[in-house]
Amino acid sequence: MVPVRHAPQQLLRFGVTLPAGWVRLNQQPLVISDFESETRWPEGVRVARELGSSALVLVTLTAGNHRLGALGVSSVAPIDPGPAEIAFLERVASEFAVAAEAFLAKQEAVRERDRLRTLTISLMCLCPSWDGTS
Repeated sequence: MVPVRHAPQQLLRFGVTLPAGWVRLNQQPLVISDFESETRWPEGVRVARELGSSALVLVTLTAGNHRLGALGVSSVAPIDPGPAEIAFLERVASEFAVAAEAFLAKQEAVRERDRLRTLTISLMCLCPSWDGTS
């Protein structure tokens, strides 16, 4: 998964070198039925082979307008998933993306709460007569 804050040229490089980057960039599922015939991502194929994988299905992790990444399922044997299997993986990815986005939103809320708490403490130190109500 590539964080959204990366520059576009880094996203393009990532998309060219790894299948998950391509899926995130294009927002389309990707099926690599057999790594033996795959030539687009030599680095990704090398890593997959080292892990003992022969095939890969990747679907997008998107919640609303937020591109979170890709969800992948690999196999030790070549596979050819049908539309129903890909639709199922997309549904799982959709549910996971919603949960991930909720988690990220909660983290942001906690950071904002902590920032406001720090500002309030600083203000109380600078203005000891302030009671925090106005």
